[in-house]
Amino acid sequence: MTSISGYRIITSPCCGTKFVAPRYASMNYSAREHWTDGQRVSSLAPTDGGLRRCECGAYFLMQNSVEIFGISEEEKQATEPAFQVIDEKLSNLLAQPLNEDIEIVVRRRYWRYLNDPYRELYRAHRKSVEDAVDEANKGATTFWRTLGGSLPGNKPPRPAAVVPPSKIFTIPPHTPTATQQENMQVLLSLLLNSEKPDPLEIAELHRELGDYGEAQKSIEKFKESEHTASRLIRKLISEKVNEPMRYRM
Repeated sequence: MTSISGYRIITSPCCGTKFVAPRYASMNYSAREHWTDGQRVSSLAPTDGGLRRCECGAYFLMQNSVEIFGISEEEKQATEPAFQVIDEKLSNLLAQPLNEDIEIVVRRRYWRYLNDPYRELYRAHRKSVEDAVDEANKGATTFWRTLGGSLPGNKPPRPAAVVPPSKIFTIPPHTPTATQQENMQVLLSLLLNSEKPDPLEIAELHRELGDYGEAQKSIEKFKESEHTASRLIRKLISEKVNEPMRYRM
């Protein structure tokens, strides 16, 4: 589980304003939903990239703040946390000049935020399919019970699913808007020029843009141990599927 072992005082890198921040003893990345674009829904761990707004109006990343020591508990309790940035304000930030490390976090969050309407379509579609499968199987059960009841002394056989759910995996189509495409392309450029680009994230961006050739080149650079997301993204690239995909850990 995610647990906090107390609080610390940090200073913003822009003007040195003091803020209070939790000190995490452990971090749990479990979530109700995991998606190939990196989104975690109802996650037990923070998903905001550490983006904060300072009192001076500048933006900074928590990982770039400086911790100061020797602070009393009374001062910690009197110190306010830095302002969090909600998703609805991300587009406003992109209209401002940003440092590259901050812009990467903003555009990554904006990428996932712009995919949220598709997630709603995806959930509704999957539920309608699963409900249809359940209804078909309910009908099969009723049929076999009726048949068994007409044969004295016979126990009706256990009915097989008329429509196995594993055979009915469909998802709604996804066409990125011009805004989504532009944001993903700029994010790709920033990531490729960053100090430690993540080939899996880069492959996913290429895949959602429909550039499967570049996506394949990127995924081939992924040399870490394979996991659920990497295997799924490889499969989707090979099948030339561009939709964001939900999966279970």
